Amino acid sequence: MENNFKRNLLVDGDYFGNRSIFTLTKNNPDITLESDRDQELFYNQMMYDFKNLYNVFKSYIDDIVFVFDSYSWRKLVDPVIPYYMFDSVKEDNKTSLIYKANRSKTKEESPINWHNFKVVLTRFYMDIKDYVKAFKLDYLEGDDLLYMVSHKYTEANQFNIIFCTDGDLKQLLNDNTILFRNITHSKQHPNGEFCVNTNLESIINRQTTLDERLLGKIDNKQEYLKSLLNLNGTERHLNVIESPLKIVLCKIISGDSKDNIFPLFRWLSSTGTRNYSITEKHIEKVLDKLSICSDSDILNILDSSELPKRLIAECANECKQYEVLKGNQKFIDSMYSQYTYNRKLNWLDIEVYKENNPELIRSFESTYNQIESTTYFMDNTLESRIKDIDTDLIQTSKTNVNMVKENLLNSITLD
Repeated sequence: MENNFKRNLLVDGDYFGNRSIFTLTKNNPDITLESDRDQELFYNQMMYDFKNLYNVFKSYIDDIVFVFDSYSWRKLVDPVIPYYMFDSVKEDNKTSLIYKANRSKTKEESPINWHNFKVVLTRFYMDIKDYVKAFKLDYLEGDDLLYMVSHKYTEANQFNIIFCTDGDLKQLLNDNTILFRNITHSKQHPNGEFCVNTNLESIINRQTTLDERLLGKIDNKQEYLKSLLNLNGTERHLNVIESPLKIVLCKIISGDSKDNIFPLFRWLSSTGTRNYSITEKHIEKVLDKLSICSDSDILNILDSSELPKRLIAECANECKQYEVLKGNQKFIDSMYSQYTYNRKLNWLDIEVYKENNPELIRSFESTYNQIESTTYFMDNTLESRIKDIDTDLIQTSKTNVNMVKENLLNSITLD
């Protein structure tokens, strides 16, 4: 099928690596990445999975772009002590509140050597970056890079499929960007799901008119999207996201436990034995009450310093916390600071980077221009570059894993 738009597959490289280690250890639970043999098996698994990913999508894409995590700028942001933690956390010891601080314990309890995981993943990145576009920049996470790259391609009217698992990335959905979430152990959607906005759903479901059929007029985008839903001959679930930005706003207010981002409101039950936090259901009731319906309404809130105050006050009412906060300026100031902090960490938007880390934008722009203007990428099709990978990498590895280990010892990319 011919298309009048370029189609890109954007791959979350760290998610890709985690998928590969899950696949490898599922039938080989003794693999821990402690030995060179384990690490070589993991590297080979990623190469196999890469080829398989290409084979699945090759009829639907014109290019593949990988992005990889580095040590996050968010970990350098001074965390805010939530008002409900004033008694348990002191200003001079806030390490437990740092972004993703809760993940180190999970890794410590895992049999996998996650340092060696990073070593091999970095080796994979170093090997493929000469054949496919791959981004890895200091202080930027994969999510940051997926936003920045997809934003650039969207501006150029290119179409993006983001291969990921992170639900937070639904905020990136637009008329030129969709997600393919393929969670390996999902019982609900074992074949994966495509997440799209309502405009693309309308395109998919639009009925062609009699005149269009008689004249042979074909909507290329509609045909393309319909074919994706039957990717590689397997029917995939369609998940329509009505308001991508509502996902961001809800995360800002309700927090995100997996990333150690705390909610604006938390309170004890009447018996004092259980903690409750504000939920998405509370927030949706408030949004309905304030007639905040569209992404443009939510964008106005995210862009404003004043509009969030009414929203937060109504959330306090909904959670029956208004009286607790009323008159306590220290609590109120902390809550507004928490909103600003959570917004900074959750919202993937050019204005957030400009406000907090404009140098990251400059760094990305420089790298993006360099990669996009690389002669090899401009002169060779994706198919021919994949063949080069077959010849150069699948048979033999050109990067010594011990060299990678040495390079990473003092690198900020290890977390």
